[in-house]
Amino acid sequence: MDKKTRIIIADDKPLMRRTLTAFLNDFPEFEVVGESANGRELLDLLKEIETDIVVLDLEMPVMSGLEALRVMQIRFENVKAVVLSVHNDMPRIRECLSLGARGYLSKDCVPEQLIDTLRNVQVKGFYMEENIYKNLLQNFAYNASGTKQKLSKREQQILKELHNGKSEKQIAALLNISAGTVHFHRMNIYSKTDTHNLAELLKYVSENNIV
Repeated sequence: MDKKTRIIIADDKPLMRRTLTAFLNDFPEFEVVGESANGRELLDLLKEIETDIVVLDLEMPVMSGLEALRVMQIRFENVKAVVLSVHNDMPRIRECLSLGARGYLSKDCVPEQLIDTLRNVQVKGFYMEENIYKNLLQNFAYNASGTKQKLSKREQQILKELHNGKSEKQIAALLNISAGTVHFHRMNIYSKTDTHNLAELLKYVSENNIV
């Protein structure tokens, strides 16, 4: 039997947690291994329980989902976070992705969308619905003030290794992350630098003396 995808539900609403737990446990490929009512409880659980994916709400007391994401990308980088939120605006989605989220869904989504997202995130490393992904690619390079966003520390690491000629698989092995995660960061780098392929990116790096 294939290994089940181990999931923690992080949401401050008990009914939401229990509903998601019952729903996901109906699928033999998934196993909900924990529930938390806030980000702090989530981080404590991650220390104790082997986890593949966290289904994460953003608005929680004590420690929000965004705060938990910041810690997770440093301490639990191999755990994939899928945000499930009432907020569906592009700035919020971009912020979550910049903090390491691997997927983003509105709580208005149909159940099949959640299952599809969890399956793709587990296999590919990240997943975004096509319409959201297209909007992100079009708008990621600029924030609300119209200025280019800075590369995150992880993106800077990946950019350096791309400049050194390494492949995505080589970078993944070097940084101990999945190739899918490297590819996702690479797409974000393209967007932030307003480039469309590796040749344009390397030209941008040279012209701006970045690396």
